[in-house]
Parts: sequence; C-alpha cells; structure tokens
Amino acid sequence: MGSATTEPVLAAGAVLWRPAPGGGREVAVIHRPKYDDWSLPKGKAEPGEEPPETAAREVEEETGHRVRLGPPLPSVEYPLDCGRLKYVRWWAGRSVDGEFAPNHEVDRMVWLPMDEARDALTHPRDLPVLDALAALPAATVPVALVRRSAEPRRAAALLDLFAAGPGWAWAVLSDGTARAGRAAAALDGSGTTVPADLAETARRLAADGTPTAVVARRRELAALARSLGAEPEIPDAGVTVLHLSGTHLLADEAHAPL
Repeated sequence: MGSATTEPVLAAGAVLWRPAPGGGREVAVIHRPKYDDWSLPKGKAEPGEEPPETAAREVEEETGHRVRLGPPLPSVEYPLDCGRLKYVRWWAGRSVDGEFAPNHEVDRMVWLPMDEARDALTHPRDLPVLDALAALPAATVPVALVRRSAEPRRAAALLDLFAAGPGWAWAVLSDGTARAGRAAAALDGSGTTVPADLAETARRLAADGTPTAVVARRRELAALARSLGAEPEIPDAGVTVLHLSGTHLLADEAHAPL
C-alpha cells in the first residue's frame, strides 16, 4: 500500500438529470467559482462511506437535489496538481426533489439538454460520463442481492439511494430462513415475501418496474443473477445491485462489507 501522499484521492458523483418538458432529459451543470469551471456534481469520500453514499451526499450538498441513483457510469481518473491521482466513480442520478441555492462550492446551476451540456462542460474528461448517461434508457429498475450476513441498517441505507423518491419502495424477497428473515425485516420495503421461486418472482417484479431486494444464501443469489444474464461479484456481508431495463441487464455493482 502506498503512503498517505501517494494514495489516490477517492471521489464520487452523479449526472443529475430530470425529464425535459418537451421530452428527453435535461442534466444539471454546475459552476464552481473556485475553479471558474462548469462541471458535474461530485466530491471526495468521507471516512466509512460507500461510493454511492458519497455520490448522493455530494449531489445534494452541491445542488440541493435529492437523487435516486441508477446504473453506474464510467469511472474517471486524472492527476491533481499535488501529484496524486483522483479517482472518481459516477452514477446516473434522477432528481426526486430539491431546489438549488448558491453555496460555498457552487454559485450557479443550469439545466441543459444533453447536447448543450456537452458544449458547456469545461473538462473533456466529463464527456464520456455524460455520453454514457445518454446511451441509457430513462427507465431503469434495481434488483439488489443482499447477503444474509450484511449489517441490516447499512444495507437499508445503501438500498435507499437506489429507490429514493415518492412512489418507490423495495419489494423484499426472502429465502425463508430465519437469518434471512431477520435481515429482510430491517429493509425499508413494502413487505417481505417468501416465494416458492425467488428468481422467477424477482424477474417478474423487475419487469413490472418494481425495485426488488432479495435476501438469501450466496448460491441462490448467484442463480438469480445468472438468470438475469449477470455473473457479478457477490461478496460476504455485502450487497450487489443489478440494474435492469425490463429484464435486460444494463450493469451490476458490488458493495462490501456492510
């Protein structure tokens, strides 16, 4: 492991978007007076945060908007003037509520169509991130694979980021074991179900646009992931999130340990 002066600076952010009045999407572009640049909201990780938590917190601090995280977007790495590398993880992020107010980091924010946002951004490194959002469907749904050993409150806090906003609540499925039942009960969902076929029920809910969390043993979670076309990491005491459009897999991400 490198020294404190050579380790990369870890950061995260989201491309904040909303439906445009005439169709399509608008994205938020922010102006930072310290750098006199136009960029996308992001910031450094705080101790103990998972990257999605950093992304959601920074978006809200800089823009005033609470965000529902969608699929991950390409990560970006670039050198800082101090000689260290900055590593930024990105997500799609739909605004669910909030209002911008100037703050100590950001003095202006504008909503722009995708093509105008590309022209407005100061740094070329932001363009692949924006283009990745443009390639995604607007409607995506998460399926969370939750290990029974995940710390329930941490897992629930992480899942909240992917189903924030009115009208969204997790459908929680359990494998029926007492351990899974205790973990499932701690998740903020619309109720826990023990279906005869976990994979089929999860696929049906996802196809209907319902965020779905499945608490089960690793082998059952792996089988569900394979049925959806994924071979993701399913870490001990962790959460893996699959992002779908209908039943089409867009991306997956793993977070552990929780």
